[in-house]
Amino acid sequence: MKKTLSDYCSGDVAIIGYLELLEKRLKPSRFKHTCGVVETAGKMALHHGADLHKTMVAAALHDYAKNMTPEALLEYADGHQVEVDPVMRASAELMHGLVGAKMVQIELGIEDQDVLNAIAYHTIGRNHMSLMEKIVYLADAIEPGRTEYPGLESLRKFAYKDLDQGILASVTSTLTYVIDRGIVIHPNSVALYNELVSKYGKSVIALK
Repeated sequence: MKKTLSDYCSGDVAIIGYLELLEKRLKPSRFKHTCGVVETAGKMALHHGADLHKTMVAAALHDYAKNMTPEALLEYADGHQVEVDPVMRASAELMHGLVGAKMVQIELGIEDQDVLNAIAYHTIGRNHMSLMEKIVYLADAIEPGRTEYPGLESLRKFAYKDLDQGILASVTSTLTYVIDRGIVIHPNSVALYNELVSKYGKSVIALK
């Protein structure tokens, strides 16, 4: 049976409204991904004791600016006092979280800072992430629609067993990927990696 929007968010009326908005705003594949992130983040929030509604709001809106071109992202950032560092200017794709957070604050009236931070940093991460930020960051990587890649099932298990270890494995994989391809790395991602590897040492999950 095909899922309804209500199925992804446990019938939360506000989240259904956001998803209806996003269904018109995003490409079908991106919208399907968003529904998967909402569902996954909701399950993780219940497991880890995070605020369910707020976590699903952040998950629903995490890719609000994903449909924008690099030029449009830069123009919006410059026009709305979104701080954009040189790394983001070199790879505008990295800024869709920050721009999206500003857009939902202005357009949807969302003022909860933890929700806005979870949207802003779901791609680049940062050190000292809140529980909600960690959940949205990892849910984005492991939602059911993600293409199978080595270690994914282990990562999905660690999302419930040890959230920090799951994030360490995910950011390690991301850094390895971008280094191998000569892509710029945002300092936030390096800071997140350093914080977690200092705590745990080498990741116990091999995503190779």
